[in-house]
Amino acid sequence: MKKSNLLLNFLLTFLLIGGFTSCKKEEVLKVKEGLPVADGMYMAMVGVDPAADAVLQPANVDGSGISSLERPGFIQGYMYLTAGSYNLVNVVDKQIAESYGGTVTSVSGADAHNEECGGADNTEYSVVKASVGGDAFSIPADGIYVVAYDGFSGGTGEIVFDQIESVSIIGDATPGGWGEDTPLTTTITADGISASAEDVVLDAGKQMKYRFNCRWAIDRRLDYNADFSNDNGYSFWTNYGGTIDLLVPGNDGDNIPVADRALYTVTFAWDAVAGATATITNTGTAPDKPTFPDAMYLVGDATAYGWDGPGNAVNNDNDLMHKVAGGADNEGLYWKILYIEGGKGFKISAENWNEPNLGFANVDEYDADGVAVTDNGGNMGIATSGMYTVVLDLRNDMTKVSVKATEVYGMGDTFPTDPAWDKANALNLFVVDDAAKTITSPALRADGTIRSYVSHAWLPDWWQAEFVPNAGVIEYRNDSGNDPSAIAGTTGQVITYMFDDNTSSLN
Repeated sequence: MKKSNLLLNFLLTFLLIGGFTSCKKEEVLKVKEGLPVADGMYMAMVGVDPAADAVLQPANVDGSGISSLERPGFIQGYMYLTAGSYNLVNVVDKQIAESYGGTVTSVSGADAHNEECGGADNTEYSVVKASVGGDAFSIPADGIYVVAYDGFSGGTGEIVFDQIESVSIIGDATPGGWGEDTPLTTTITADGISASAEDVVLDAGKQMKYRFNCRWAIDRRLDYNADFSNDNGYSFWTNYGGTIDLLVPGNDGDNIPVADRALYTVTFAWDAVAGATATITNTGTAPDKPTFPDAMYLVGDATAYGWDGPGNAVNNDNDLMHKVAGGADNEGLYWKILYIEGGKGFKISAENWNEPNLGFANVDEYDADGVAVTDNGGNMGIATSGMYTVVLDLRNDMTKVSVKATEVYGMGDTFPTDPAWDKANALNLFVVDDAAKTITSPALRADGTIRSYVSHAWLPDWWQAEFVPNAGVIEYRNDSGNDPSAIAGTTGQVITYMFDDNTSSLN
């Protein structure tokens, strides 16, 4: 009986072990083989399996104003690519479910809607009109690329790629303000991006951002004169903000604050694992910041303001010159449009004749390309009456003055151009009436937000000398750091500016 029980126990044990072994073998057989990446969209070289560090992820795009917008189906990524033929592939359940490709075209120059960076043209990028099963397209050189695919329903269905060549900082905390990039020495390898600059003066209480190739974004709107919206294409970011400890792309992050004016070592790095990281390290005391008058005024019997006194309440600040926007680099730069009567005198002065109090002999340099300024009893004078733009430049321990015939232009939604946002476009030039002392726009050519500016060779960019007609007065951007109020215009309306008393009409 004992032997029988022992034999029975042995047989049961054998069967149980066999059963477990069978289950384990069955589980092993269920392990699915395939590509070693998760589901998603990847850039893949022809004949090579997609790699995890070449993935594109959902990302927001530019929204109306300085905001972000969700665009379902839009994806973007940074990755190192070697030269060769590629497709964008969709991996599902460890297999390539779809492959996208097509013909490549280059977008460059004005069509790229991008600034130049230190004189180098970084505007060009590439677009693939993608389709399922489309031909492979060429990546021309080894490097770090930003790649985007617009899979938005009813969207463009295109692939965009751009090689990263430079990293810079920009903002009113930086030496170039918001108008000019401060470049970082940039090294790019298969391991990522490393960029740095030493002894950079950053200003207290101001802000900055990092960006690639001097770009805020790659703008793929269908109509550049219309606002950012999902039915008008998209614009995807190539800049980072947020905080130094946590960089965030584009408008998803605020500008990066700078606490103290000092010399800094500024760094930026990117790799496929850590993403974008940065540091700003205080390394020393910055040189004293130049100081300039808060306000400068233009007065005299050649003007509508007489000699009552700069900043005198009689003139209600109509004699005030306007500050140029753009940050620290433009401090000490002022402009004003006014009627100047020939043969009479004018001066430029701080409030109540405080220094600087500039007569003819107090100016170091007059603009050789402007109208001739002569000595009028110790004051400045010109020969011919008319509407003029006067620019005062107190920077670099110099005092310079320019007097030129006024040129005012419209810009933006209500003054569409091809290419869009084309500066100094003849179609958008306002008409100067010296007799009436007015400057009048051509009829608005589209509905939208009104923007206008004075054009002058000494003023860095159009938006830095911008103004709008707001409820009967002229609202100037000055150095506020913000856009002027959004004033709605309707096709066919006409703007008239009366600069001597800073009034306006929109009819």
